[in-house]
Amino acid sequence: MELIATQGYHGTGLNQITQESGTPMGSLYYHFRGGKDALVAAAMQAGGDVITQALQAAFSETADVPSAIHSLVELLSQQLEASAFTKGCPIATVTLETAAQNDTIQHASQTIYRQWQTQIAQFLVQTGYEESAAPSLALFALTVIEGGLLLSRAERSITPLQQAGEQLIFFLQLNQQKG
Repeated sequence: MELIATQGYHGTGLNQITQESGTPMGSLYYHFRGGKDALVAAAMQAGGDVITQALQAAFSETADVPSAIHSLVELLSQQLEASAFTKGCPIATVTLETAAQNDTIQHASQTIYRQWQTQIAQFLVQTGYEESAAPSLALFALTVIEGGLLLSRAERSITPLQQAGEQLIFFLQLNQQKG
């Protein structure tokens, strides 16, 4: 998961994975019969699960959207800085690099992003947003955070992510007032 998140699909070879994990190549193919695609999809799901848990933590710690977004942005900012900006979203690197040409990776990306969108939409409904608006607001929120992560990596600064979070809060507060 770490190699895939930092080096991407094409930058990570099976030999490197087996060497760093101490796993024989035969075991890799035994457990991941679909080869590298199956292994990368599993690594993406494991990374996706980490973000799912972070979202659950942010949403369970507070009953309001601004606090949840601040909590999530703080966690993601800490992860960016701790990795020297080599890791942002555990799904985005591989998705940008491979999903357009690889059905297995595209399906894994789509599934994970939809899980997050559903999770965010459910939280929005719980905090007073209209159920009919929640899915598109959740998609927007996910898009803003992903964009903030990407730009933070490009800038090697957490400022874009923090600003994206603040603007997301502002937008969602305006949208709740209209609903």
